Amino acid sequence: MEKIELFFENWEFFREAALSGAISGALLGALGIYILLGRIVFLSAALAQTSSVGVALAIWLTALLGFSHENTPFLLDPVIFSMIFTIGILALISKGLRHTKSPDAALAALYLCGAAGTILIGTQIIHEIQDIQQLLTGNAVLVEHSDFMLLIIISILILGLFGYAHRGFEASTFWPDNSRVAGFPVTAFNLIKYAAIAIAIAITTRMMGALPVFALTCLPAMAVRKAPNLRTMFYLAMIVGSFVGFAGYVIAFAADFPVGPTQAITALICVLLSLTISGIIGLIQKLRSKIRPESIAS
Repeated sequence: MEKIELFFENWEFFREAALSGAISGALLGALGIYILLGRIVFLSAALAQTSSVGVALAIWLTALLGFSHENTPFLLDPVIFSMIFTIGILALISKGLRHTKSPDAALAALYLCGAAGTILIGTQIIHEIQDIQQLLTGNAVLVEHSDFMLLIIISILILGLFGYAHRGFEASTFWPDNSRVAGFPVTAFNLIKYAAIAIAIAITTRMMGALPVFALTCLPAMAVRKAPNLRTMFYLAMIVGSFVGFAGYVIAFAADFPVGPTQAITALICVLLSLTISGIIGLIQKLRSKIRPESIAS
């Protein structure tokens, strides 16, 4: 309790990092509904690692070209470069994934290439080795103000878009064949969806690391998958993801744990609690269904 009190006493110091976890969790949790139910979970893992490579490349190129942190060109900013790199890789592999008979194997290869590439590039930028470790496991103690503001803007745009055009994204994700027959622009909505996922993963990976980003794109959606409809799932996943991002940060501070793994475990605990509650509710319903006929017969 003392450490938690200390955390909030120093709220000004930790505010942007803690709120970044909450905002990232809400963004990734909402998109996770389309990732989980669209059966592209491995895509989110592969893109998180691809984004890590993009950030590592940006840091390496900045040092190689002799730029300092203060005068880094716009396109070599780690977040911007990572977004462009991730979207580019997604554009290159998207057509192949649609035609290959084993997309999971291709995504696994991309995931491994991303993880290995991040480590290999990290050996060339010794001075930034802590950043490379953060990219892989996540330990976002502090967040730069510019990254925090960019996260807010992107989250508002993406969540607003998916909230406004939810019928279109649901139709293109869950009923693509019927939607095409009806003349619906499935391809356009899928392109926007994949681009949004790539951008969200790119910016959050820079702040949180690949491990918690992968956890937040999958586990909050798993925790709310028993919700009655997709709209409810979307908003509940936002709430759970936001809670995980913030609570994981606070717990990590209080227990002296690394932030990223703590957020991942917190998300897993939410899933286990959800499964337990669903199991109890299901058991109660079965007991009621057995008791009612007996009471009527008597």
